[in-house]
Amino acid sequence: MKTLEAIRQAAKTIILEYPHGEDGRITSAIKESEYLHRLKEALGPQFCFEIPQKRHWYDFKVDGIHINLKITNGGGDNAFNKQALIFTWSGQAHSKAPGNMNNMLSVLTSLPRLSHRDPLSEYYYLVVHKKTGNTLLKSLVDIHTFKDNCAGNVMQIDWDAEFKHADYTAPDRATKMIDLLKVVQTACRKQMANMAQFVEFNIDSLM
Repeated sequence: MKTLEAIRQAAKTIILEYPHGEDGRITSAIKESEYLHRLKEALGPQFCFEIPQKRHWYDFKVDGIHINLKITNGGGDNAFNKQALIFTWSGQAHSKAPGNMNNMLSVLTSLPRLSHRDPLSEYYYLVVHKKTGNTLLKSLVDIHTFKDNCAGNVMQIDWDAEFKHADYTAPDRATKMIDLLKVVQTACRKQMANMAQFVEFNIDSLM
């Protein structure tokens, strides 16, 4: 698709300086705004570039393609987003974030699971590696490996590994989404197991 290739080429032209010795997460958050404005300028007025309000389920859209910007040092990164998962499952945007996993499941089971590939119905990551300057634009469907994270954000993506598998594309969209949900389910099961003893414990016995 012309828009995706234009984003890839524009991203290669943007070089930012990142301060050393500061919290990487804070630095990345500050730099994201600067990066998005530079990207908009690099693409030019022929592309429809939109930045939503803060804390939205995507960071920007170009010609209707929903994209999350990740400025990273590489390694594991929290990447679980209920609305992004629902959107890529069905191609339908859910305006309100499901409050918990049961609500997410209810939404998913009420919507059809898309099998055809269409950039307008998938969630993308634009990844900027702070150390190397390399960039990567990938659909959620084409992430090579998801890792369950029961101690944090449910799911992580190792961006160093994804750069190594930059050319990977999922052979089947529908199957990939099932695989992704299994990773999320595994993380939830581990979370439940980690809390089971405390949940069942008789607190009154501590009196």
